[in-house]
Amino acid sequence: MREVWVSDDVTARDLTPERCAAARAVLRWSPEHLAGMVKAETGHAVTVAEITGFEVYGEAMAHLAKGAVVAVLRRRVEFTTTEGEPGVVCKREVFAAQGPGYLEFGGVRKRRPPL
Repeated sequence: MREVWVSDDVTARDLTPERCAAARAVLRWSPEHLAGMVKAETGHAVTVAEITGFEVYGEAMAHLAKGAVVAVLRRRVEFTTTEGEPGVVCKREVFAAQGPGYLEFGGVRKRRPPL
């Protein structure tokens, strides 16, 4: 059985481009939506170009911007480590709010087929 470690102690330096993109995928958020949520919840203006540049090209993001992104994502996802590999999982309350009929398979949610 694989061990999965969940951490609520994720800091801005722990946010990698892969984790940021994975968290957005789990939440089904576009870069535009993430930028809007960061602005609404923290008051920090993070641009879509900053998010895309960080995720796609690995460009450096300002420490305050990364901290604001982490603050928004930590409310909705749990950052995990499985066999030394970093990952993300949607928090139960967020997952439940998505409504019935959604299952998680390997980090990608798929609609359950009708019975």
